[in-house]
Amino acid sequence: APVAQFFTMKLTLRRLAALNSPTMIVESLRHRSALRKSQLPLYAAASPMLCQATEKLGKIYTACESEAPAAALEQIEKGAWAALYLVRKLADKERLGVAAQAMLRDCFSLLIAGRVLVGRYNEVVQSGRHAYSSPLLEGGPVLEELCKDTIEDTRAFCREKHGDAPEVELMCGTLQSTGQVLLPSHVQFSLLELLKNSLGAHVHRVGVERLDELPPIQIVHGECEGWGFIKMSDSGGGLVSDMSAGYFLHSSRAEREATYTYSRAFGSPFEGLGMGLPLAQLHLQYLGGDVTLGSLPGQGVTAYLSFDMSGLRTDPSEVTRGK
Repeated sequence: APVAQFFTMKLTLRRLAALNSPTMIVESLRHRSALRKSQLPLYAAASPMLCQATEKLGKIYTACESEAPAAALEQIEKGAWAALYLVRKLADKERLGVAAQAMLRDCFSLLIAGRVLVGRYNEVVQSGRHAYSSPLLEGGPVLEELCKDTIEDTRAFCREKHGDAPEVELMCGTLQSTGQVLLPSHVQFSLLELLKNSLGAHVHRVGVERLDELPPIQIVHGECEGWGFIKMSDSGGGLVSDMSAGYFLHSSRAEREATYTYSRAFGSPFEGLGMGLPLAQLHLQYLGGDVTLGSLPGQGVTAYLSFDMSGLRTDPSEVTRGK
């Protein structure tokens, strides 16, 4: 298909895995960058305090039009963190405003998609133009095993930081859960961020010496018609605000620094800085899913994670932008 026609089609993960044209993969990344660049004047007009950040991002998005994929991805990553740093310094009204949040979601969703695209580009270039399968996008572990591994990692994180960790119960909510998870690192990262918050909430509510006074955190996983689902319920006391999962920097102070870095694969240096939940949501949205939170004040939080396991659904953020 011609490159122009390519952007009228759905770029599902299955189609990306079968795509053996380096040119089309590069053009997909550039097309995504151009769409985000077109939105920057709107953000600057809505919130003049964002002018410095939009100017910096504009230069980076422009450079992506001619850079090689790896170099473009490096620039996107630098731009995303630079924009985040600038927004962190703003007052609450500007930092949590619609324009600032949309700008951050734009650059970080581009970074997430760009990593997948550049990974596929490298596969095609290294394997030749007839690379019709993609180890990057092939199915990973079954959902139950992914959940078990994530629970083990996250409880180890909590024990290393606090000295102990709350108990976690895992159960299957459907008759079977045997499908393989696509891009398992996306799902594992998202689950870890949500579970890390729940573990921390239990510790802070009763203290590490009294964790057995609270019921275990419950995680239920399942599959239905190509979708994967995870429901997680804690007894950590509920949310302290009505912020949705998608807000960047909702609890940030410009001078605050991360106080803990975990040594294993999915450790987060952003604890308490308002980054984990929105990044978890963006990773699952790339898989066609989402994160939603429900809170019962004084009781706890229930988090719902959904994600595509079929590889047949389109990255929704790009569909929206194309309209």
